[in-house]
Amino acid sequence: MEKKDLLEGEEIITQSDNNIVTLTNWRIRYTNTEYTRAHIVSILLEKISSIEIHYSSQILYLIVGVLAAGFGVITLMSESSELGVFIAIVGLILIALYFSSKRYLITISPDGGAKINFQAKGMNRDSILDFVNKVEKATDKRRRELK
Repeated sequence: MEKKDLLEGEEIITQSDNNIVTLTNWRIRYTNTEYTRAHIVSILLEKISSIEIHYSSQILYLIVGVLAAGFGVITLMSESSELGVFIAIVGLILIALYFSSKRYLITISPDGGAKINFQAKGMNRDSILDFVNKVEKATDKRRRELK
């Protein structure tokens, strides 16, 4: 969100690293624009009812990777060293793909209306928790101001 998009008296508290999500003292806004489409969701802070953080990864990579690495080691020890090395390397690559496939997803839900769903790219667990804490503090502060 750019300064020109702010309402009178509104101030930016924080933004995601890629500027897709902006937290202000009044609202949180998700803006994702690509070549031929745009998706914008804005939620007033006093309307936020929950924030969910979860992560997903491709467990199949890990399972197949461990099996392939194990089979490669067994093959290496009993028969062909070239085939065993190849299978073990494929297994290790699949295990590495599993760890690189881990994605944090954040969902911010209002008490009615559209949710904000976004992938926390480039953010580690501590950064994500810090962001959520800032949203919760801003939400609490806004609700107290409106009372």
